[in-house]
Amino acid sequence: MALDTCYKSLCNKYEKLEGKQFSMADAAYFVFHSPYNKLVQRSFGRLVFNDFLRNASSIDESAKKILAPFESLTGDESYQSRDLEKASQQVAKPLYDEKVQPTTSIPTQVGNMYTASLYAALASLIHNKHNTLHHCLHDSPVFGIILLPQAGQRVIMFSYSSGLTATIFSLKFNEGRHPFSLSNIASVMNVAEKLKLRHEICAKDFGTSKDCSLLAPGTYYLTEVDSKYRRSYAKKTPEHGQVSQQVAKPFYDEKVEPTTLIPKQVGNVYTASLYAVFASLLHNKHDTLYEELCAFLEIKLPLGYKIPKFEKFDRLGNTFFHLKTYCEKLAGVGKNERIQVKLFSQSLSGKVLEWNAKQDVTKWCTWDDLANAFVDHYKFYVNIIPDKISIAKLRQKPNENFREYHTLEIISDQGTSSYGRSRNDQLRHSCTKSKIF
Repeated sequence: MALDTCYKSLCNKYEKLEGKQFSMADAAYFVFHSPYNKLVQRSFGRLVFNDFLRNASSIDESAKKILAPFESLTGDESYQSRDLEKASQQVAKPLYDEKVQPTTSIPTQVGNMYTASLYAALASLIHNKHNTLHHCLHDSPVFGIILLPQAGQRVIMFSYSSGLTATIFSLKFNEGRHPFSLSNIASVMNVAEKLKLRHEICAKDFGTSKDCSLLAPGTYYLTEVDSKYRRSYAKKTPEHGQVSQQVAKPFYDEKVEPTTLIPKQVGNVYTASLYAVFASLLHNKHDTLYEELCAFLEIKLPLGYKIPKFEKFDRLGNTFFHLKTYCEKLAGVGKNERIQVKLFSQSLSGKVLEWNAKQDVTKWCTWDDLANAFVDHYKFYVNIIPDKISIAKLRQKPNENFREYHTLEIISDQGTSSYGRSRNDQLRHSCTKSKIF
């Protein structure tokens, strides 16, 4: 049932994207989770039956005649029918040899590997077909099926996951550049040679042993099964890896050890393992992570100081005017530049606040450092020289004293000459008249 549901969903999505019916002919290979090979044969036969029910192009007339007697079966009846299973596998046999057999090398020789089984089958496919996977199959009316060096062949991957969260998805292979080329991946895996390195041991002689001389470096092996049938394992130390591990130890303790709390105490939690690692990191380092997100965390505000409500700068307006009004609001902290720097982000909004958050605040040792960086980044808004009409419209605000109004009038009236001075001089010229510095 899980396979049927997943396959129908894949077909529907393909048809929406490509505008044509999907059939097994549209995929070069099918890779299955392989607890044992008989199940893989049954699953592939089931896909053939699904294509028959959908009247897909992959089913020829002879196959239709064999499967026709089972067309009227209900879903439950089809799952129980041994005759249908035999018939579908009979019809699927030629396609199975072409599209599935190359994926079975490792699973059939190693056996069930649970989660790794699907990817062991994929490794088998790369091992057997790495020379052609990145080519596209093309049906030529003259030459028949030929390979073209275009987008790679489609491979369908299916994992049962006990039927609870069964998954089907498709891949397309590209040759890629070395060292990520398919040929190099196949060479590094070296599947055939590694399978030859295995040692055959009679079942009656197989048991718990600490003799790991025949094992490859890095292999985990069983060391004990206690009275409660709990298993203990050890890992064979790489012969030439001890030095590299010693070098890595300080970095491991700093960068990895904080993530291992839950996995060490709980053990393997399968899919949840990655998030258990992340939860361990949050548990152990949440204070540090918070500090890294907060700028100027060490700067403390005066006891009882109430942060004023600042005018927000969002790229519209004059940067010098914004700095001036910001400084005016901070009259209560005097010349404490560290607080000026700390609170400046609260006078920003939108994209400007986003820009501020992305800056390396360690470079802003003084208020001038921050102000210069701010004005330099948004200088294109300042370089617009006010015309006579805008100057004529300047009026003194009810809450603005004559000195403040006169400062604004000077900056506006000077036009080009005002903007010709250094930014820092203008800042000080504007802010000095408001008695902030």
